Amino acid sequence: MRILLSAFIILKCFNSAALAQDLSRFSNACSPDKPYACIELGDEEMARNRFSKPPGPDYFLALAYFEVACDADSAKACKTAADISSRKLPKKTPTRDLEPAFTLYKKACALGAAESCLIAGSFATNQLNQSYIPDPAAAAKLLDRGCTLGEMQACRKAFMLYSRDQISRKDPSKSVGKDEAKALEYRIKACDLGDRKSCRYLK
Repeated sequence: MRILLSAFIILKCFNSAALAQDLSRFSNACSPDKPYACIELGDEEMARNRFSKPPGPDYFLALAYFEVACDADSAKACKTAADISSRKLPKKTPTRDLEPAFTLYKKACALGAAESCLIAGSFATNQLNQSYIPDPAAAAKLLDRGCTLGEMQACRKAFMLYSRDQISRKDPSKSVGKDEAKALEYRIKACDLGDRKSCRYLK
């Protein structure tokens, strides 16, 4: 968080009055024991910068707000911080490292954010992060949790994962073998959650 805040200060140094005001709000209103205040301030910073292309320095402060709330175990804050880190920041931004986003998505998943389980599972299968070594075993756990939490696409991806051998050549211990019984189980769950394609195959 300190790195992000420092980057924000550098990017916004041209407006010292606005910087002083924002830092005052950050230190006084947002703290680990006030996660909802951090979320509100983060939402405000994002709304302020919504129409900027590329996203401006307000996103760095928003990210810092959401990370504080995430540290206080807010699933929403973890998910939003991950979204900002992986999608909102300019591609050439030094802080736009997808590994922290993956970590944030995993935490949001653990805290009950079903969509985050789906996204983290996609990270683990190397679908969203080309620099990450595929980890089918981790993906299976993340997608299973997402499916259990009611995320239809997580069930469908879990079905696809178990439909064939998933080999991690760089680390065989992370591989997942084909399991037709599990694949069918996830296809049924996907159907139950409204996936028409899965339902058609079950007829």
